[in-house]
Amino acid sequence: MVASLENKELNALVHLLDEPDERVFDSIREKISSFGKEALPYLEKALEVSFDTFIQERAGEIIRDIQRGELHVEFTNWINTSSSDLLKGYLMVTRSQYPELSEETLTIRVEQMKMDAWLELNDNLTALENIKVLNHIIYHVHNFDGNKINLFAPQNFYLNTFLETRKGSALSLGMLYIIIAQKLNIPVYGVNLPSISSLPMFRKWRLMYLPWKMSCSISILSTKGLFLQEERLNCLSSN
Repeated sequence: MVASLENKELNALVHLLDEPDERVFDSIREKISSFGKEALPYLEKALEVSFDTFIQERAGEIIRDIQRGELHVEFTNWINTSSSDLLKGYLMVTRSQYPELSEETLTIRVEQMKMDAWLELNDNLTALENIKVLNHIIYHVHNFDGNKINLFAPQNFYLNTFLETRKGSALSLGMLYIIIAQKLNIPVYGVNLPSISSLPMFRKWRLMYLPWKMSCSISILSTKGLFLQEERLNCLSSN
């Protein structure tokens, strides 16, 4: 059933996917799963060469179990290392639904958006002008917007479908905004405000030799013009 691969034990175990005794098969399944990612090529080969739906279902289930287990370990490590790479976390969440996801393709698309914004930025811009540049690139050049008709549709939340449709939720739009901003060293962070979709920007700089901090909220679901209309601004400054 499976062409010869290097691990003879795995080869033998995968040949037993058609074991009729469920209790015996549970042991076989557990043993195959213990090999982790190493077992995937053997199981995928079984899917390719077998026309038995019973075997295909069992192989597919084990593949998904292994992928979920590996993703869980990867995600746990990402959390435990306190990684600030939000894009990596977003990609892992997306892989939970799309395990064959091409992370490189999505990363390139995000990097292109970052580069488009970088070309518009310079050291002479104020914090507010930097945000206006981000708004222009994300909402005008790349035409992202909130999916107000079907706000909670699953495609709004997974990065691959979100980038394809360019329609998202407050969460997905906010995460994309933060990812691009942080790649450009613009300190945008997310907060959860009741009934308000916003991102505040915190930046310390000097004005007339007086250091101060300004906090501005960004309405993520505003149509095309967030932070460009003065009535949408909520800015507080203090010494």
